[in-house]
Amino acid sequence: MNTRERLANAIWPLILILAGVVLLLANLDLVDANIWEIAVDLWPLLVVAAALNMLLLGGSIFLPLTLIAFAAAFLLDNFNVVDWQMWEALGRLWPFLLIALGLDVLITARLF
Repeated sequence: MNTRERLANAIWPLILILAGVVLLLANLDLVDANIWEIAVDLWPLLVVAAALNMLLLGGSIFLPLTLIAFAAAFLLDNFNVVDWQMWEALGRLWPFLLIALGLDVLITARLF
């Protein structure tokens, strides 16, 4: 197993450990924050983690990069950096995910 595979296999366990530690600290009142509000704002980071996992494990490029772009747009919208209506935009742009998936399968099939 090479370094990329080890890193890819460690992403989800590390996310679970981090989430557990944060929730434990919140339950013990050691953190003065509304964890659920933060989780609602930061959910796109899970999409980024999944995309990074895809990039590290396989020859996929188009779909993971597309997912990272969508997640970044949602993060910017969640923190009011930009004034986009991302759910409305996603309702219009979701076919782009199909195009990225198709390109990803086509390119990966030709390379391997």
